[in-house]
Amino acid sequence: MKVDVVFKVEDLLQEDILHRNVVVIDILRCSSTIITALAKGIYEIISVESLGKARLIPREDTLFVGEHGAYKIPEFDCSNSPTEILQLNALPQRMVIKTTNGSRAILKGARADALYIGSLLNAKALAYKLLTQNQPTTLLCSGVNNQVAIEDIAGAGAIITQLLQEGTIHLSERARIAEATYHQYANDLEALLFSSDTGQRLCRLGYEGDISFCAQLNHYDLVPTYESGRIIA
Repeated sequence: MKVDVVFKVEDLLQEDILHRNVVVIDILRCSSTIITALAKGIYEIISVESLGKARLIPREDTLFVGEHGAYKIPEFDCSNSPTEILQLNALPQRMVIKTTNGSRAILKGARADALYIGSLLNAKALAYKLLTQNQPTTLLCSGVNNQVAIEDIAGAGAIITQLLQEGTIHLSERARIAEATYHQYANDLEALLFSSDTGQRLCRLGYEGDISFCAQLNHYDLVPTYESGRIIA
C-alpha cells in the first residue's frame, strides 16, 4: 500500500486523487468537528464551500456549523467547534458545515475513489480502514490560507504511524516528512497545537478548549466517509 501526503490543498494535483483513496486532514478544526458530530449522533453532514450554497439548504432539522477566518458565521448555530457540538443537548439528523480550509479540501478530494475524514481523534480507526481497503492513499492536509499547517502534517504523521504499526506500507518522501514531524512532537501534541499559528489564533478568540480536545489521540473509533455529496459514519 503506497501512502503520500499533500501538505496543503492548493498543492493537490489530479494524480493525487485519481485511482486513489484520499483522507482530508484539518486538525484545527474541521475534521475534528465532523468526527465529533457524527460520534454525538448526527446522521449526515453536508460540506459547503460558500455561504451562498449553505443558504440554499433548508434550515429545518439541520444544524448549521461554520466559521470564516476562525470567527463564527453570525447566522449559523455554532462555530466550527467540537466542544460546542458536545455541549448541545439534542442534535438534528443533518449538519451543514462551512469552514475556511477544510470544506475546500473535502470538495477538492471528492473525485477520489474513496474520501475519508481524518484527525488525531480517529487515527487508529482510520488506519484500520485504510489497510482494509489496501489502495494507494493520499493524506490531504488542508493547510491554512495557502500555507502549511504543522498540526495537519503531524496529524498525517500520526495516521502513518498507526498504519506502520498495523501493516506494511510504502511511504513517499513527503509521507516520511510527516511521520518524522509527528514523532518530533508525539510526547506533547497539545503543546504543538497550542503553539501552531492556527492554535494561537484560536487562543486569542477563546477556543483553548477546542485545541485541547483536538489534541487527543484515538479518542473516537469511527471513520467519516464521503458518499454522494454527504459525509456519514
